[in-house]
Amino acid sequence: MRVSNIWVLTLAVCCLLSGVCCFSAEKGLVGWWRFDEGSGEVAKDSSGNGNDGEITNCQWVAGKIGKALKFNGEDAFVEVSHSEVLVPDEFTIEAWINPAGLTPASTDPKILDRGPMILSKYGGNWKGYILLLEGGSGKPSIHIDTPENEIAAVAKEPVKVGTWYHIAGTYDGKKASIYVNGVLQNSAEAEITHDEGISLFIGKASWFDGGYFQGTIDEVKIYNRVLSADEIKAHAQ
Repeated sequence: MRVSNIWVLTLAVCCLLSGVCCFSAEKGLVGWWRFDEGSGEVAKDSSGNGNDGEITNCQWVAGKIGKALKFNGEDAFVEVSHSEVLVPDEFTIEAWINPAGLTPASTDPKILDRGPMILSKYGGNWKGYILLLEGGSGKPSIHIDTPENEIAAVAKEPVKVGTWYHIAGTYDGKKASIYVNGVLQNSAEAEITHDEGISLFIGKASWFDGGYFQGTIDEVKIYNRVLSADEIKAHAQ
């Protein structure tokens, strides 16, 4: 018992001296932006996959858990370079958000956007996935897109300004689902086509200069699996 205690103490001291926090790895976690740095222009990826993000025009503030980033709704965002681990066939994406403002129906504030658009006169030919607040209604939703179809699972109720929400979207290869504060809100049958090479953005659209989020975002996660309802509920506590 004494040897075991010494080993644990030694490990803890090593972690503190090296500046490395010891977290147990979650199964399937491929991206985790905690926003706990508190300063600087880099958002570290705590998943261990090296998907660090470049911060532009964000403000460090108190978050839901530790620190967070505040987005001004005009030109603030985080960009994460493309990685193959960020385009899984099945996935869960999560974020804590505290909106400071909502937008009219002409634009959508993107919580986390991975959906590039092929430009055309009549609109868009979409590929990828998006977690967002619907313009006009303020309802959280997940969009799963192919060049032929854009499918969205939209929550039943809008968010309120100045309130923290846990938003999660899942895709199991056939169906997209949206959760708010750990409760399943809606699902929709969907298929996805990924666009290889485009960056992942937090706080804005990836395919045009717009869709900026106004408010605070914290604890953004991406998994290469569908979390169970119980897991999502636990994360929303």
